[in-house]
Amino acid sequence: MTNNFLNEEFFQRRASKLGSPTSPMTPKQLEEMSKRLNEGLKNVEIGAIQPETFDTIPKEHFQEVRRLAKLTDTNMSMHAPIVDPAGFQQSQDGAGVWSEQLRKNTVNQISSFFDRAAYMIEKDEKKDIPVVVHASSMFSRQQEEGLVDPNNPEKKLYRAMAAVNQDTGQITVLHHKERIRPGTDKKELFDVYKSLQSINKTTWDEEKLKLLSYEKDARGLREKGDVLEKKEQAILKTGLVEFDSTGQIDTEKSNSEYATLYLNTTKERGIIQSHIDSLETDMHSKFLDMFDKMSKIKEDTYFKNLDERSWDIHSKKIQALRDHIDKMQVTYNNLAQREISPLYSELERLYQKKDYVGFEAIRRKIEEKENQMPELKLNSSNEQLRFFMQHLGELPDPQTWVPLEDFAREKASQTVAEVMLRQFEKHKDKSPICALENWAPDKALSTGEGLRGLVEESRKKFVDLLIKEKDISRSEATVLAEKLIGATWDVGHINEIRRSGIKTEEELKKRVIEETRRLTEGKNIVKHLHITDNFGFGDSHLPPGMGNVPIKEIIEELEKQGFTERGIVEAGNFVKEFGISPTASTFEYFASPLYEMKRDPYWREPIYSPYHQTFVDFPPQHFNLYGSSFTTLPKEFGGQVGGEKSRFAGTPND
Repeated sequence: MTNNFLNEEFFQRRASKLGSPTSPMTPKQLEEMSKRLNEGLKNVEIGAIQPETFDTIPKEHFQEVRRLAKLTDTNMSMHAPIVDPAGFQQSQDGAGVWSEQLRKNTVNQISSFFDRAAYMIEKDEKKDIPVVVHASSMFSRQQEEGLVDPNNPEKKLYRAMAAVNQDTGQITVLHHKERIRPGTDKKELFDVYKSLQSINKTTWDEEKLKLLSYEKDARGLREKGDVLEKKEQAILKTGLVEFDSTGQIDTEKSNSEYATLYLNTTKERGIIQSHIDSLETDMHSKFLDMFDKMSKIKEDTYFKNLDERSWDIHSKKIQALRDHIDKMQVTYNNLAQREISPLYSELERLYQKKDYVGFEAIRRKIEEKENQMPELKLNSSNEQLRFFMQHLGELPDPQTWVPLEDFAREKASQTVAEVMLRQFEKHKDKSPICALENWAPDKALSTGEGLRGLVEESRKKFVDLLIKEKDISRSEATVLAEKLIGATWDVGHINEIRRSGIKTEEELKKRVIEETRRLTEGKNIVKHLHITDNFGFGDSHLPPGMGNVPIKEIIEELEKQGFTERGIVEAGNFVKEFGISPTASTFEYFASPLYEMKRDPYWREPIYSPYHQTFVDFPPQHFNLYGSSFTTLPKEFGGQVGGEKSRFAGTPND
């Protein structure tokens, strides 16, 4: 028996390492699981795509799945409904939006999915239950083969890239453009990174203009208020307006015309002062917001990538500004402490001595000082604001807008870490495994490098939480993180990278293998495998071998890094359209042994008879003319198919 079937290089994967999902469109997962078991599968993945469908599954069904899996010695996994771990959601206008509250809600939702997966854990067994969570559902960037910076061929560019506003959660898409400069026919490259810098500069300039407009409006109102104040003083100097003992205008002694003019002037000045107070409130709020952004500049990825000299210049300017403003605040705090704290000590001393006259005098003095503090605070704030505005032009533009890819990694990894901390609190190292899955390559965190980065960042944050919250050593926490957080590599999804403009299948294969290598550069990254086939333009969900996904080469690359886990064959669309189970085709593709022993016969071999009916159709009349000696042969060799009459005597069969 040869190990070379159909003139292909022999590749084999045992049936015990292959499995199938249940239908994700129905909550009848227990019934679906029974169907998979009836096909002889030893690995089954239950789950639903829509959260509403998943929430319809009773918890008792998960418990029954656990019992059924134990009886049949089946390995279980679960596909969680599609929610974005970073916290992105579709807004009413169809665009994406993010907020920290949405992310926290996502933590609760994904934790609930894991709680139900935990019902399937058999405590006395060592079987792991991977829970597949899509890394992201948001568009991140559109790749285009061969699109590079002409001045730096090593720098890869994108046809389009999504960016997110870190303050508002708003999302925009930046596009690669070529512009013709005025006075020349030359085209200037305006890639997505230049667009990102431009939108950040525009956003920061708008904030500076708003702050300056507040200050300009307030200055104009103050000047107008000063004019009115001088007008009041001029009216009083005439002696035509007099006041009574209560401070009110004495109408009998005052000139009525001048009294009315004085009252109107005072009223107008009060209205202006009210506008000034409102503007100063807005101005100081905007100042604090801009100061916070300036303080976070060091954390921005863009500035980390500046050359050392440029970063040193920016860093010193920022630090000098922060130090000066902080010093102003400390001066105000010290003044308040120096002026009022000793009076409270004196107040306590007089109270102990029962010197109530002195006590009352000190109390009034404290009240007077505290009434002065808001004005002192305002003066301090105004001084800080004036200094800040004087140096605005020297500051770099904060990165209000950042690539969605980077933002999603930061927020999704935080979500994963928090979810797994909750699971660890409940189940320790028996927790379900978080297996983050790549989606189409234009989605966030769905390339080999992007998915690996998400896994590594999630592990890092999980380790930090374990150390902080559970007082676990870093070495122990690292082992737990590597065990409980990993990746699901969907070979069909990564094959959709063909949409970036890859022309030949050979180039596509090379690129997909390259992405797989980038994923496996990390330690023990891949925990789970989704096997499906397509032609690179859509998620067709065909059985392996029916498209052009280099499944064998991908698995071989994974096995080089020690991957030995199960592979779930997702061919639901094939089942839907043709009504045929993909199990036999899957076993045939992988040349799985027909029996438990790893030896022939294999599913790829002819198992029963080597004979296959041809597609040639001989006319039945031909054999009626040439005798009946073919009656017992197959149709294509002259045999006749019985009809209403017996082939032997010609009498009716009735």
